[in-house]
Amino acid sequence: MMTLAAVLCCAMTTIVFTSCGDDEEDINLNSPFVGVWQQAFPVSEDHLVLTPKGKVFLPDGRVLGYHLNPVDYENYEKFDFKIWFISDYQITSDSTYTEKITLHENPEWVGPIDFHYQFLNSRMLGANYEHTNPDGSKTTIVDTWVKVVYDKKELEAVLKKVCDNYDTYIEKAKRKFGSN
Repeated sequence: MMTLAAVLCCAMTTIVFTSCGDDEEDINLNSPFVGVWQQAFPVSEDHLVLTPKGKVFLPDGRVLGYHLNPVDYENYEKFDFKIWFISDYQITSDSTYTEKITLHENPEWVGPIDFHYQFLNSRMLGANYEHTNPDGSKTTIVDTWVKVVYDKKELEAVLKKVCDNYDTYIEKAKRKFGSN
């Protein structure tokens, strides 16, 4: 089991990466959102359990939601992402951002979601949002996300892979989910 201290031990790094869709332009990836995140559930004050759900926030405002098997945690750069959702994101303030989900494994979640967020530190993000259920009732969802790719070279490889294959992921999602 991963301890909170182990998750938090690495400092953030700034890397330069070739932008999605424009081989000429370099983008500085010092945005705290850009990277590979894994959903986590706190089980005690100093322990988190990672779930199979993850997100890759790209520097150009796109997000790939994926599922992964825990055996793949050490091999993100080789991982064949199993798509959970496709969206765009926009930071709207220092405490809110919006994801516009265009494809999701559950069509009920397609559309914009307004998140309230707080960076708990350089590697942890707390977010919550209000979901409207099919019956009209509302549920507040609270998420904890942990940046899980610490190595600069591995992060560059994952971001490049997702950027280079984003259209393929969209086509896979359309086949898997329909065009919801």
